[in-house]
Amino acid sequence: MATPQFTTPNRPPTPQLPFAERLAKKDRMTEKDILEMQEREKVEAFQIKNFGGLPIDVVFTTQKKPGRGAQELNQDALTFDQQTKLIGVTDGVSQSAEAAKAARELASGFQDAVRLFAVDARDKDIAYLVADLELNNTKNGIDRLGDPDRSLGLALQTDEGLVRKAWLLLKSAQEINAHIRKVNGQATAIFSLFHQAKDGKVHMVSISFGDCALMTGEEQINKEHSFLTKAINEKWINPADIPRNPVTGEIDSDTQVPILLPNGKTVARSYAQLRNALSAAFGDPDQDPVLDITFREVTKNTLLTTDGVSDRLEKNEKPDTTKIFGFKEGRTPRAWLNTVREEAISAKSYKRPDDTTAIGVLPSV
Repeated sequence: MATPQFTTPNRPPTPQLPFAERLAKKDRMTEKDILEMQEREKVEAFQIKNFGGLPIDVVFTTQKKPGRGAQELNQDALTFDQQTKLIGVTDGVSQSAEAAKAARELASGFQDAVRLFAVDARDKDIAYLVADLELNNTKNGIDRLGDPDRSLGLALQTDEGLVRKAWLLLKSAQEINAHIRKVNGQATAIFSLFHQAKDGKVHMVSISFGDCALMTGEEQINKEHSFLTKAINEKWINPADIPRNPVTGEIDSDTQVPILLPNGKTVARSYAQLRNALSAAFGDPDQDPVLDITFREVTKNTLLTTDGVSDRLEKNEKPDTTKIFGFKEGRTPRAWLNTVREEAISAKSYKRPDDTTAIGVLPSV
């Protein structure tokens, strides 16, 4: 809600403070107030220093794709909560009002669910989570590239708070999925909770569902729920059979990929079709979310993005990823975010514009 402006007959109206200055007074504003003000005033980017009292800065950006009318909704949404130390991006599936609503409901509803269950993280439930995920770590996508954690067991050894955060994310996801189904729309998402361990190091515990990405450098560190990924995991596709450019080694989006289906038939689809077809999304009436869990220590710049951004970071788009993920001394988070927008979000070579939303996490310098 905007700050009321008071006037007197003898004085001009008090000028409205710039968005950044009002954001600095965020103790008088809720996260919902900030996001509503940001959308209403068409502020495309903002940052919060020492997010949640932690030694990290977080920058946010979201904008509609070129050509989308004033009355058309952005299919993306973002959320953050400094109380629970939550951040996240969501992306509606398809170009419909229901999809846009699903993205917004998922963003706001997930924040509410995390606050609700944060006071109900019982040791017994967390113990069940550890047992279940350790037995089914392939199914649940335990991140074995994480730093410093290669399994949930090691996460527990690092700091039991990491496992509590994982339980909180999973519990919230299960509850919100039933609500999103009632919206008659679907959305993909990635959510992260920050946790400062006893040694002072800051970690991110993240879950993802669909094609939103968690990236450090050129490496995407979460699993993508696309039909391409599923087909490779189910051995319907042999990656070695996908034709590549003999010079660059890249796969063209129009490349026809042979697929051996479970019934023994072989079909071919373009690489772009396989990449863009989702195998999972919040609100899907046919399945409950099986989410990937990723544990990372925050030691370098990290992006949470919708596919409108991550797709542009593919090598054939040639953004300057050194600029994007580098962070030289003296550069402000806002300057870094502007580079992200310039090199990834506004890449002129991109052929299929989309709504673009990203959250950047930067260790404080």
